[in-house]
Amino acid sequence: MEILKILAWPIAVIIIVIVIVLILKKSFQDLLTRITKLKYGDTIAEVSQTRQETKEKSLLAQNQVDKPNENIEKALGIFSVPTLERAKNVVEDEAKINEIVEDSKKVETLTKYAEALYLILSFERLYNNIFGSQLYILDFVNTNNTQSKDDLKIFYDGAKDKYPDFFDAYSYDDYFNFLVSHDLIIINTDETCGITWLGRDFLKYLIETGKSINKRF
Repeated sequence: MEILKILAWPIAVIIIVIVIVLILKKSFQDLLTRITKLKYGDTIAEVSQTRQETKEKSLLAQNQVDKPNENIEKALGIFSVPTLERAKNVVEDEAKINEIVEDSKKVETLTKYAEALYLILSFERLYNNIFGSQLYILDFVNTNNTQSKDDLKIFYDGAKDKYPDFFDAYSYDDYFNFLVSHDLIIINTDETCGITWLGRDFLKYLIETGKSINKRF
């Protein structure tokens, strides 16, 4: 679990990296070995590299692609080969990679797939950790951008009245900073609080997935 806390991206995104590497590695090596001439208009230039030089550069490119990432290696070490293979197959199927011919399009598709996974997993984790009263603050600030931090304390006080034992050990500053540190709310120069783009998108995600803001605390 400590390893998972180190990772900035969810494990699912690591699977995308694996798929990209598998897709591009062979085609890049083949490209290096096939190029023997360069043509522009009526001019043809022979490539002066020897077969050995081409092989060495191909190996160098492979080593650069295959250079292990410490965090990825630690994360992958948690899972079995069959589990990773299953995840790879699901990604290829959902992203319809086999229907795409150009490698650049494959990378573009996998990148978008990774972005979607990252946002979904991030919002799911955020929803599991955020309090109901904090969700009410976020929803309130979304339509009322003239409130200060002190004005919003009414939501904290209401939750504290309902769950006194819990909030006795949780100050309002820590409670409010959760929203700020997760980039959901910002404090403007005039001391009013505003919702961020991420905060708005988080609320959209809750609506689209049918999640309630009526949670505990």
